[in-house]
Amino acid sequence: MLQISLSHINAIVAATDAEALYVPLQSAIELEHSTIPLYFTAYISIKDGASDAMNFIRNTLYAVFVEEMLHMAIACNVLNAIGGQPQINKPDFIPQFPGPLPMVGNFEVHLAPLSEPQLEIFLDIEEPEKGPIHFPTFDVVGSTETRFATIGQFYRALMTKITQLGEGIFKGDPARQVTSVHIPVFANKLSAVTSAAEAVAALQLIVDQGEGTRQSPLEDGSDDLAHYYRFAQIAKGHKLVRNPDVAEGYSYSGDPIAIEPGSIEDMVSDPKLSQFAAGTPAYMAVNDFNAKYCQVLDQLQQVFDGSPDQFGGVAMFAIKMLGQKVVAITDPATGKKAAPSFEYVGVNT
Repeated sequence: MLQISLSHINAIVAATDAEALYVPLQSAIELEHSTIPLYFTAYISIKDGASDAMNFIRNTLYAVFVEEMLHMAIACNVLNAIGGQPQINKPDFIPQFPGPLPMVGNFEVHLAPLSEPQLEIFLDIEEPEKGPIHFPTFDVVGSTETRFATIGQFYRALMTKITQLGEGIFKGDPARQVTSVHIPVFANKLSAVTSAAEAVAALQLIVDQGEGTRQSPLEDGSDDLAHYYRFAQIAKGHKLVRNPDVAEGYSYSGDPIAIEPGSIEDMVSDPKLSQFAAGTPAYMAVNDFNAKYCQVLDQLQQVFDGSPDQFGGVAMFAIKMLGQKVVAITDPATGKKAAPSFEYVGVNT
């Protein structure tokens, strides 16, 4: 389970005006973004032509990192709504790998191909605030007692404080609100935030999509599993399905799912552009990926600065294609497949 220093919660609790929430919300934007490189790298590590089970895992990873983009956008909307300004296109926005996630100091994460240890990291990231629901065949590993704040607690503190401060803090320019109309991949789940109720509902969606609810593994109001349970079914080896024969209502007893090592590319872990020889295909492909990724961050900065029509699906498709192009190249120095390094490159759109 991710552990966030209580200082971040205390700062929210002590807030007396909207300005005091700018830093916590910027931290939320950075935290949500920081998981995207992890899930994307695992996604592109699965070979084309894999089995149905591996394609299911691949599709799961894709769906989750798209929703992490949604969560980042929600936090941007809330920050804009209370008069702040998201900071996306800056050198330290992309975290260093290996290293900790923003606000999180209890474990180190790596850019690496899909594996059982990497999947355990994903489960730690998405673990519900009070521990997962105990479904048959699933054993909760470790204690759910925390000495730090969890992501769920962090967002609940934000929701409580926004409600306390009330409608008076919502003075942001409505033109800086971005919706699913502007980014259709979010499938009607990204809405404008102009009030406390809308902010709370948007932040609650982040929690529900990551953790589910205390009564169900599903996202609230949806038939989709929350992120934790999507990953848990991979770890347990079977899909989580409704089961009227057990008290919990669900069990890990659906179609088998197994990570097949032969279907995963042997990729460089924690790559850096500098490790690839200048001028080689690997160097050029990784450099191209980094430039395009940073161009997308620049576009997102423009989107949340009041030009929501600046972003389109073409940019995200290009990222996928460039990532796959990188992985198709073998680095002669290591004999492994190259991998995107997610390093900041200053670019202008």
